[in-house]
Amino acid sequence: MDIKKRITLSIVLFCSLLILMISYIVYNDSAALLANQKKIIMSNQLDRVSENINYLMQLNEKETEKLASNKSVEAFLKGELSPEEANNYLSGLMASKKNEALYKDFFILNPSGFITATTMESAENIDLSMRSYFKKSKETLRTVNSNILIARSDEELIIITLTPILKENTIEAFAGIAIKANYFSSFLEEMNIGESGYYIILDQNGRVVSHPSESLIAKNYENISINDSEYLIINKKMNETKYELIAILNQKEINEEQNLLLRNTLIFGFSGVLLSFILGILLSNQITRPIAETNAYIERVIKSSEIFKEKINQQKNLFSHDTKMNQLKKNTSFVLSEIENTKLFKYTQDMERFYENTLKFISKLSHDLRTPLTLIKGYSKGLTVEDNEKREKYLERIDKSIQDVENIIFNELDIAYELNKDAHINRKKVQLEGYIQQIIEEINAISKEHTREILITKDNISGFAYLDQTNIKRVIENIINNAIKYSEYLIFINIVDTNDCLEIQIKDQGIGISPSELSKVRDIFYQSEENYHGYGLGLHIADNIIRNHDYQLFIDSIPDKGTLVRIIIKKI
Repeated sequence: MDIKKRITLSIVLFCSLLILMISYIVYNDSAALLANQKKIIMSNQLDRVSENINYLMQLNEKETEKLASNKSVEAFLKGELSPEEANNYLSGLMASKKNEALYKDFFILNPSGFITATTMESAENIDLSMRSYFKKSKETLRTVNSNILIARSDEELIIITLTPILKENTIEAFAGIAIKANYFSSFLEEMNIGESGYYIILDQNGRVVSHPSESLIAKNYENISINDSEYLIINKKMNETKYELIAILNQKEINEEQNLLLRNTLIFGFSGVLLSFILGILLSNQITRPIAETNAYIERVIKSSEIFKEKINQQKNLFSHDTKMNQLKKNTSFVLSEIENTKLFKYTQDMERFYENTLKFISKLSHDLRTPLTLIKGYSKGLTVEDNEKREKYLERIDKSIQDVENIIFNELDIAYELNKDAHINRKKVQLEGYIQQIIEEINAISKEHTREILITKDNISGFAYLDQTNIKRVIENIINNAIKYSEYLIFINIVDTNDCLEIQIKDQGIGISPSELSKVRDIFYQSEENYHGYGLGLHIADNIIRNHDYQLFIDSIPDKGTLVRIIIKKI
């Protein structure tokens, strides 16, 4: 084998092994990161579902306690209402509830555990005194939730919440509400995990309260066969009800993402091998050309003078060796430099940045949820005071804290959950003049709400566009809210109409964005270290909406001077 082939083979082998080794390391790290990210997302969704179910059970407990203090129930216990009148009242009360599909029965028990008033004729005079939840409520004088039960009236699966009606610390009766167990299954149908994942709820005895397959409800979970090697299973204990929530996701979904990553890694690896082969040929030509010329020259000298044959041969070998080594070293450094500048390194950096931003998002969200929950816990302890005015004040503050939690759950987390799906854009043909007028009216409302002056100028607007009115409006409002949040002065909005497009310019005089952060502000969960507001979702969502419309979003900013955002809407 001649020297050219040896050099080519050496370069190809070296570069190929290096590229394949880097590909293997990146694949292993990225696959582990994907699996861990899926677990984090499932754990966050599990927390969200758990909070919703706890909230639903808490509302049912409050509804039962409200029933216990009902004036008509009090009149029934005094004998002022007949059982038939009490039954009719309870039926009307249950029918008046917004979520009527949830409820099975409203009923009253006497101190001995017999049903004396109910919305169901078949449940009259049924003895519940041997039920564990009745005994516990009677013993503790507190509201109690049952495990999953079979209704003795019609054998439907139910969960009962029972609270004692006290008079001078003596049990006068019990108020109870029965809810349908299968409601939880329909409730959880709207909360999907991937394409094949689902949730299971277990009661305190380990029996299934909710399952996609209704035939498994009320069965013992231990008797349900689930292969741990085929499914990713995460569980969480719900504090309020002591029930257990289990999230199950088919491992195939995680494997599909890892297989896609493996396919892309293999493509990169084989492309790198092919590139190394081409580079090997090119570099070997560069290396061997001066060697071949030198060898030819030396051969001519040897033929012309046998006297210098030995000395020339020594110089030939030394020169060839030095040249080959120096050229090989130089070209190997070049190959390594090219490899370091590939997209592979940038991809790894992007993955690390996404992971860091996700951790910041989770930390901020945890802090924001903990504050109102701590207030709720503190004010709840104050409800035991006898001063009605203080109790009303505590209830108002508890309600305000619950609203704060709801805003985070239903606004921020729902948006974050939607980001894991393909964006749904409902585009329609829209007359731009009327649409822009609606947006201006809403901007004026935002201006009044925040007591901020917003100056709007616009051209005469004509033409149509093919767009999703709700989502484009969300983009504009999001950018205006950012301008209000990060500035204290006048905000300018200029709407320019050209023949081909409509340009909406939003300019503030706020803190601005540094050049190093300007390239990152559209990343999901990204937040500036200096300006730590929100959850890092707004501009990412806006950018997604604009790109799905095939429109354009430009951001120009100067630190301490302000930011200009331009939205380009194409006409049809």
